[in-house]
Amino acid sequence: MKLLFFRVNKTYLQQQGLETEDLSAAFRQVLAKSEKTIACAEVKGKGFFLKLHFYRHWQDRLLARLGQSKAERAFANSLRLEKLGFLCAEPVAVLKTAFPRAALLITEQLSRGDLLETWLTELLQKDPEAISAGLKRLGKFLAELHQAGIYHSDLHDKNIWRIDDAFYLLDTEAIRFHARVNRRRRLKNVLRLVRNLGSRAAQVGKEGDPFALQFVESYLGAAGLQLCEGDFARIKAQTHRGKERWQKICRDCA
Repeated sequence: MKLLFFRVNKTYLQQQGLETEDLSAAFRQVLAKSEKTIACAEVKGKGFFLKLHFYRHWQDRLLARLGQSKAERAFANSLRLEKLGFLCAEPVAVLKTAFPRAALLITEQLSRGDLLETWLTELLQKDPEAISAGLKRLGKFLAELHQAGIYHSDLHDKNIWRIDDAFYLLDTEAIRFHARVNRRRRLKNVLRLVRNLGSRAAQVGKEGDPFALQFVESYLGAAGLQLCEGDFARIKAQTHRGKERWQKICRDCA
């Protein structure tokens, strides 16, 4: 598999004392052994995350020619997030392959911390004060994203990473930047995380409604947004849907 470097974060490579040749040799070996679209590799003691984006349709190939493939978009979005003061895995490079037709996104591997999914499960088993503080931080984080014009179209508890008290965005190809994030998009992000809260609460044997309301109220206070009665009905419905999803997983595993 021939790998061609298309985008490179030269500043990062210089700081780590790495050359593009070091990366290309290691990644070629990993991809030759793995049939998966995601993998991890280590180069000179440094961990990297690899995500392969195939050009499966003519639209993908067209976007790639225009320099707007998912891998390139993720790379550019990550750099822009950093300039805006938000955290994500450091983008390292975008490589292209002719056969198969694909682009490979390389980012620094986050070596510690947990997915938001794991953090929420642990948080909801703590005392009420700790739960309230944690959900307040999450609500504030989402509000800050929206206030900065950042919208993630696939935001959920597996696309947010947490290290200490900081949240990192994953799958940055799904991010769009707007002058103003409209109400519909804001609610979509809120409701998806509410559904996750419903699942995590059910996982630890609790009702999710109180936690969902704490999170939403924290978000509303930080974002300066108001919801109508119908919106709160949707919040309750999504919390219940999250609970049902967890129950279905349990039934399928039994």
